[in-house]
Amino acid sequence: MKHLKLGKPVEDRVAFDGERARYLRRQSGVSLVAFADLISKDLGVVAISHQSVANWELGRCAPPEDVARAIAKRLKVRSLRKDAP
Repeated sequence: MKHLKLGKPVEDRVAFDGERARYLRRQSGVSLVAFADLISKDLGVVAISHQSVANWELGRCAPPEDVARAIAKRLKVRSLRKDAP
């Protein structure tokens, strides 16, 4: 298992639409903790904390590109970039 460095300022990451991610996660009925566990398993990493996911959703920071893609895939959308059509 690998470790990820999380929590870079939004300016250093892709424009991630955390509000949309939060909406879609809630619509799917998955808790923040369960979602963090699912993304960790999808990526094969030790653990992504629910605090990291909450920070991404609230726009405090943005996930690395590979994590953003895994979140989009888990939520069954093409992209969660703010500039996506």
